[in-house]
Amino acid sequence: MLRASDVVNEAERYIGYRESGNNRTEFGKEFGWNGVAWCQIFQAIVAKRAFKKAGSPEPRAHTSALVPWTASCLNAVAWFKSRGQFSQTPKVGSQVFYGPGGGTHVELVTAVRGDSITTIGGNTAGTLNGVYHNGNGVYRKTIRRNEPKIYGYGHPRYAAEQNPVTQPIYDPPKYPGRDFKLGSKSRFLIKWQKRMSRRGWTIAADGVFGPQTLGVVRAFQRQAGLTPDGVIGPKTWAAAWSLPIT
Repeated sequence: MLRASDVVNEAERYIGYRESGNNRTEFGKEFGWNGVAWCQIFQAIVAKRAFKKAGSPEPRAHTSALVPWTASCLNAVAWFKSRGQFSQTPKVGSQVFYGPGGGTHVELVTAVRGDSITTIGGNTAGTLNGVYHNGNGVYRKTIRRNEPKIYGYGHPRYAAEQNPVTQPIYDPPKYPGRDFKLGSKSRFLIKWQKRMSRRGWTIAADGVFGPQTLGVVRAFQRQAGLTPDGVIGPKTWAAAWSLPIT
């Protein structure tokens, strides 16, 4: 799971980014809908990239469970409200919505002080003056907490900042429903091989269960306290994601 700081740190990387042409951005391209208002798209892609950087096996799916995967601020507000995650109190990592019904614009809260919040937003400008909801890039700004344009805050359910393990732990991709052993070939096997490569093993992610994969499977099973039978069953599949990377 992601921490609020993971998302804030990722958003900070794009301060100063400017769109190309009319709402053409790398965020819209990755989202699959470019050339449209992209303030909510920016929020979704920042979370997705933070998940990917943290090692999520399925960053798109994990993002959709944490924040609304939509280009519409109104839909995003409805998403948070339907889950009981909307209030008038800002928190670091919350999404702040502006305008009637929250449908005008959205930004990420990166700091909360007594009478102000600091935010990072896409498709905006450096202030809330003028057409702040149709700017040319990613900006950081400080805003009064009693700013009348603020509608409210959506609160993603983040992991605690103090985590007892060295990195986030994610649910594994769904087990394919079949064991893999020497000679197996499957596109699902590629996911496991890629995960093992990320864990530091030398293994080709080619979907072919050859001698190299067999050696990694047995060595990993011994490391994980599993029976080293050389077969990727449900336990060996899940352990690739559930055990911390050391």
